[in-house]
Amino acid sequence: MTVTDNKGQIVPVQQRKRTLAAELVELKPEISKALPSHLDGERMTRIALTALRTTPKLNQCTLPSFLGSVLTLAQLGLEPNTPLAQAYLIPRSSKGSMQCTTMIGYAGMLDIVYRSGKVALVYAEVVREGDIFDYDLGLDRKLIHKPVGDEDASMTHVYAVAELMNGHKAFVVLTANQVIKRKLSAQGTASASSPWNSYPEEMWKKSAVRALWKYLPRSPEIAQAVSFDEAPEFGKKQTEFLTPEVRETLEHHGVDVDGDEKPEAEVEA
Repeated sequence: MTVTDNKGQIVPVQQRKRTLAAELVELKPEISKALPSHLDGERMTRIALTALRTTPKLNQCTLPSFLGSVLTLAQLGLEPNTPLAQAYLIPRSSKGSMQCTTMIGYAGMLDIVYRSGKVALVYAEVVREGDIFDYDLGLDRKLIHKPVGDEDASMTHVYAVAELMNGHKAFVVLTANQVIKRKLSAQGTASASSPWNSYPEEMWKKSAVRALWKYLPRSPEIAQAVSFDEAPEFGKKQTEFLTPEVRETLEHHGVDVDGDEKPEAEVEA
């Protein structure tokens, strides 16, 4: 299989320098095409290159997993590994190879929900020991939360609330045990670099918003985000859940999507 370089010249795959950074730069035009109008391809590429520098183990990840993750986040319009906390690129060892996995953050989930145009308001809050908190389910649902406890006290619950464009409201409540079960089902949470350990409150909120998604009108972006975000928790590779557009782009780029092609090591000048 052959591909073309940025000058339109046909370059055999085996002759290409296949470091992740080099592949990412070559893929920049495709990243730009995948992005929604509010994001810039140059910035997205630069952010992904920064992630490679600041998280060295990402450079060991397979080509399909890393490039697939970046292109998927581009489709979803989310920036990884930035202070916006929209999404994270996380290297994880799996069956003898290093896989790049994508975890969508709380802020990223809110962004996707709002862009669907079907939700007027959505938010999540944690409940801490000492807070006044009560809720009723059934036909007459209500939720009361007065955060009067210590802001550093242990978290006991988390809830997410949504108001739809038609005025209907929905909420879900998770207990600490339910959140912990979700954390334990995710891969890599023992690592110090896991968002579960770096940003625990945000991950609690994310858990509540994701639980709320089943009660919200679905959009293609929400469906894509759910399947991609959940894959590692069920022991599946996220490359199995790439959209046809991402798969076609990678295959045209000379990447074996279903393989475990490893990048070349970076050579320092």
